[in-house]
Amino acid sequence: MSSYGDIWADTYDSVHTLTEDIAFWVEEAQGSGGPVLELGCGTGRVALPIAQAGVSLVGLDSSSAMLRVARAKARKLRLGSDLPRFVKGDMRDFSLDGQQFPLIIVPFRSFQLLLSVADQYQALAAIREHLEPAGRVVIDLFVPDLG
Repeated sequence: MSSYGDIWADTYDSVHTLTEDIAFWVEEAQGSGGPVLELGCGTGRVALPIAQAGVSLVGLDSSSAMLRVARAKARKLRLGSDLPRFVKGDMRDFSLDGQQFPLIIVPFRSFQLLLSVADQYQALAAIREHLEPAGRVVIDLFVPDLG
């Protein structure tokens, strides 16, 4: 079964050219001391600038095609093989062998791809399992003005 990302991994970067938020995510990552976990990392739009800033990062995405693009971009930037580390997984149910993070991020409204409250709760439970006791979670959400 194709995922959201598999369908348009090859054109994603040409459609989503937003960069105004990158400085925010890099600053958050640097402030955490790393490592950072990014859920819904896609093609590495946020992960790669964080890695370029020298912060260790694990990027998780459910799309093999998106991760393939992210890894290719990391190689082109000549980033080390483990900076960032990209893994395939579902943000609702993932396990990173007990690794915990001081910062977990979900940029660019990726959390809103979880369409049911049950899926959102499940993702938050998985996030809690991977968050250090004093860690922080930063999630970007869009709330439209229906008026």
